[in-house]
Amino acid sequence: MVARYPSRALMVLAVLCVLAFAQQSPAQSQPRMVPRLLPTRNATISWAQPWVTATFNYSTALVPAHAQRLASGLPMLVSMRAYVFQDGNPLPIALTIKTCRILFDVWDEVYRISISQAGLARMDTAAPNLEGVSRRCGSVRNFGLVDRSVLQPWTSYYVAVVVDVDPTWPSFWPWVDQWIANPTGPMIPFNTPTSSRSQMAFRTASFVP
Repeated sequence: MVARYPSRALMVLAVLCVLAFAQQSPAQSQPRMVPRLLPTRNATISWAQPWVTATFNYSTALVPAHAQRLASGLPMLVSMRAYVFQDGNPLPIALTIKTCRILFDVWDEVYRISISQAGLARMDTAAPNLEGVSRRCGSVRNFGLVDRSVLQPWTSYYVAVVVDVDPTWPSFWPWVDQWIANPTGPMIPFNTPTSSRSQMAFRTASFVP
């Protein structure tokens, strides 16, 4: 009886399949979000020429476990990305970002916060307690979203928001910092991998400019 061995081509294919599975990226393991199907949260959309602005709260992204990490002296990074979508179009037309880098100063017993936002100079501030951290890093007020001239009249739009706490995906933060400094070129994809400690996403109700 002649023994049959797998061909070299089949062996190579099997090895490649194993390697592909082992090197699976976070983008493949994370569930893919559909912006228009996200839960809706309250937001106030305003037009202050030339900008469309938004006011909303996302402080529930900062859960008690994060507070415990901060109190131990570990730094925390929070990224909030706000995308503007036209209803019926799966591709965003605008993106703006706010980030917070937070560190509890164990000597002065205050939270040191560095806030970055597109179009504004970096702001370094301090908060005496977690409520202050939440106000500065868990909400936006009159947050510039998009130049109103970009939007078509009598057309509905909505904002989809992604909040990441302690994203560790290597290419994420350089991309975010680059976009804040110069928001041109390829937009950060809505479903970009972040490998975050936690992530929250929601959308606003549709609005017509």
